[in-house]
Amino acid sequence: MLWGVAVITAILTTVIGLRLVNYTQLESYRACVTPKITGYYTNILYLVMAKWCVALIAYVIAYLTAIQSLEWIVPVECAVADICFSIAEYSKKVKKQLALTSRCIRLIAAFFILNCGACLAICALGDLIFSVISWRYIFIPMSALLTLPLLWLSLAITSPIEYAVRRKYILQCKRELAKRQGLVKIGITGSMGKTSVKFILNTILSRSYKSYCTPSSYNTPMGVCRAVSEMPEDTQIFVCEMGARRKGDIAELCDIVRPTCGIITGITQQHLQTFKNLDNIKSTKYELIASLPVHGIAIFNGMGGAEELYERCALEYKYLVDGKKGVYAEDIITDGSGTQFTLHLDDKSYRCKCALIGNHNIINICIAACLCLAIGMEDKDIVAGIGDIQPIEHRLEVINNRGITIIDDSFNSNPEGAAYALDTLAQFSGRKIVAAQGLVELGSAEYEANYNLGKKMADIVDIAILIGPKRFAIKDGMIAHAFDESSIYMTDTLADAQKLFSEILTSGDTLLIENDLPDNY
Repeated sequence: MLWGVAVITAILTTVIGLRLVNYTQLESYRACVTPKITGYYTNILYLVMAKWCVALIAYVIAYLTAIQSLEWIVPVECAVADICFSIAEYSKKVKKQLALTSRCIRLIAAFFILNCGACLAICALGDLIFSVISWRYIFIPMSALLTLPLLWLSLAITSPIEYAVRRKYILQCKRELAKRQGLVKIGITGSMGKTSVKFILNTILSRSYKSYCTPSSYNTPMGVCRAVSEMPEDTQIFVCEMGARRKGDIAELCDIVRPTCGIITGITQQHLQTFKNLDNIKSTKYELIASLPVHGIAIFNGMGGAEELYERCALEYKYLVDGKKGVYAEDIITDGSGTQFTLHLDDKSYRCKCALIGNHNIINICIAACLCLAIGMEDKDIVAGIGDIQPIEHRLEVINNRGITIIDDSFNSNPEGAAYALDTLAQFSGRKIVAAQGLVELGSAEYEANYNLGKKMADIVDIAILIGPKRFAIKDGMIAHAFDESSIYMTDTLADAQKLFSEILTSGDTLLIENDLPDNY
């Protein structure tokens, strides 16, 4: 019977811990503490305290009345409480559900086995200590407290297996890339605009070449391996987005891809929380340039803080996009249908039009055009390719809804991008409303960045809807800049903010949805 109680308790505890597995998955299976993990584990603590209170009451009654059958109240009560807790928690909407990948299934299996062992030990300990008065289930309520430590232990136990699996796919990816003779491989990294530059570049290149890029936001080793496995056989140019949150991440990706060209889209304080300082960010992004062959091509965004890296680069074929010479744009006109501008390609100029909005997107186009020009693409194909560029989902994507213009910039996550989005909003007529969740992963600079965001918003918007835990810093900045507090709406969640849209928005308004929080917030 003891075994049965232990296994049932382990099953329920594992179910409770699946939410923690979800959050760990969003952190690339790292043992860490995030706001979501902290909040969920606090709820688990409350659950344990409630179960223990009921357990102690039951055992006191059993002891005083000598009714030994009351001992079953505790495991039954714990099971009911765990089931109710799970139903309540899993009925809540989460931004990204647990993906049952092979790795995740292996982790859950190890987590369950450890839970079985822990629950059996808990039951056995109680049986050993309190067998005389049958308090043998008194420790069962604490089983849920072990979820996080056991999950981290599961990560450690499964790490050798995951390392072997990871190496297998990486070696397969390397072999696949090595056998593609003549394949041009372009790496793109930076603190901002990686995905946008990738899609823009791939669109322009497709005018002259069989070009293929990593899909969506695939920018990790396993994401790149998957992308390479799906690459068409006739691909001539592979455009690879490279993401990083820690030193060495870009070097690892470069070891897999072996890029021949590299683009640094800009340097900001994004992910300062994990990088610790700006120098670490710069050195990590420069790992891409350091990996290029001696005759490789390097492109730097001089308007995005990459000038220092350009100066450090010793390659012969290096280019700085600074808005003044070489490849740059001027005479920019933006409206709801897109942007027109004059593109300068060295000593020639062309009038271009595309469906993108935002001056920073024009900078991104210049970065992509510079690379295309450097590899020998003809001017006419570059200009035609720019005309093919379509809005990128959630990145200043313009949506017209019953006379209301919605600018969806929810995938933006850095101070510079947010400032660019507000500058874009300023170019639209009518009332300007912004729904903002603030900037995160900036470490000690986070409050100041959100405060400054509020100051800039105060100069541009008519109404602000501030959402989530960072809203107070934004509000402080707006109030300090003499913004009317009655035009600021504060909400806890994006869902609450969306309910306000129907009450506030009218025809002719422009709504900027700025910076959705990462999935682990």
